[in-house]
Amino acid sequence: MPLRPRPPTCTPSATPARAPPGLRPPRVRALICAPDGRVRAIRRDLAQFCLTPSAVSREPRGMRLTAEAPTPDWDSFEFALECADMELRCYYDTVTGEVCVTGPFEDDPGERERIDADPRRYLEIDRLPAHERYQWMARFATEEVGDALLREKLLRALEGRGPFRRFKDALLSAPQERERWFAYQANALRRAIEQWFAARDLPVRAAPPWARRDGGYLHK
Repeated sequence: MPLRPRPPTCTPSATPARAPPGLRPPRVRALICAPDGRVRAIRRDLAQFCLTPSAVSREPRGMRLTAEAPTPDWDSFEFALECADMELRCYYDTVTGEVCVTGPFEDDPGERERIDADPRRYLEIDRLPAHERYQWMARFATEEVGDALLREKLLRALEGRGPFRRFKDALLSAPQERERWFAYQANALRRAIEQWFAARDLPVRAAPPWARRDGGYLHK
């Protein structure tokens, strides 16, 4: 099935993070309305499930570069990791580096059978869990936004249902911060991709285009 990559929208925490039930941070509204020390209190409250300050910027260790390995289709991998269509399932081909997509409207009806017949070659790419993307928004609001009023607005947007849409809507009035959020989100998504390969010890021929030369890759 042809795959058209789209611009990235959504780094995992260095340690397991606890997502709040229903994606709602505890006691946020009461803390926001408190007259004193509200920013510090909010940070303490969100710390149980937010990223640490160094988690987004830290380069993953252990992603190996080898001449024999394939070069992944990085753009398609970004699409697969954040794919919102629940009818689609994405797989990484460890031989060619391609991303295969299966679903109800496949161009190649035999692709599903080939994937099922060789599970070691084709590794499923699980979608990023909602609580992980929620962490990025909470971390951005608490650690990256300098304007106190906008910070409170963003944190209120994270309460209750539909936090992803309301968070983006809250940024419409601050175009510069909105652009910074998109860049932050893209960076977090790419770190998640790197950690996906590192966690599975999957070698690649070339580092992703966004990686720094000193990004911690092991050449063999």
